[in-house]
Amino acid sequence: MSDEEEHGDHERWVISYADFITLLFATFVALYACSIVDQTKMEAFSASVHSALNASWSEKVLFKPLSTNPVYSDNPSAAAPQRTFIVAEERCIETAEDKEEQEKKARVITEELQDLEENEELAGHMKVEQRGKDVVVSLLSAGLFSSARAELQAEGDGLISELAKSLQEYEDIQLRVEGHTDNRPLMPGARYRDNWELSSARATTVVNELVSKHGFQPEKLVVAGLGEFHPVDTNETDEGRARNRRIDIVIQQPKPPTEEVDAREKPKTQLR
Repeated sequence: MSDEEEHGDHERWVISYADFITLLFATFVALYACSIVDQTKMEAFSASVHSALNASWSEKVLFKPLSTNPVYSDNPSAAAPQRTFIVAEERCIETAEDKEEQEKKARVITEELQDLEENEELAGHMKVEQRGKDVVVSLLSAGLFSSARAELQAEGDGLISELAKSLQEYEDIQLRVEGHTDNRPLMPGARYRDNWELSSARATTVVNELVSKHGFQPEKLVVAGLGEFHPVDTNETDEGRARNRRIDIVIQQPKPPTEEVDAREKPKTQLR
């Protein structure tokens, strides 16, 4: 082998080294390009995302660079690109004082309605209890409806009338009327297909009674048919099934007002 050939072989490493240097240079160029953010384009992008999601989402996440050129910042901690996550959310303004006040009001309503349990019309047919901020008035179906039917009996009409008089004394309440049954299936040929339909029909009957005869506002009433799936007693005995067949009138207080937290005006939640 000649000296010229040996000399040529020794210089082959230069080609690989040149390729490595080129790739390294390209990598740093790409990293530098990623670190430069067009502020105008980013603000336009943030505005478009905010407007698109504002109608359907209660929480929006916008992205804003901490520095337009962090690579050359005097701050050593800014040597790498960083982003601040600004959370703007629409939420209920409910403080501990609000919750305590609502629970206190619920206790007052509960105590006042419990006096009705001694009423001659309602005795033995009604039970009142507090559940947090709500008050639940349970009416046994035996005093309201015939078996597998959803039309109010004469006795049931009187029960609803007595209760409605007391409920009308409370302002700014909403009523959720729930129908419940036991777990026994309906007989073949029954008017309703299953306990879902029966419980829904009974709850609807009570709501219609409150609206048409007692002047309750429809927009403050909600109907729910829950079938057999929320028992309060065993379904293994006649007494337990009788307690499970019921209408629950849930007295709910208005939710606290909502506001949209403006991330530009209020303290930001920052995640790095």
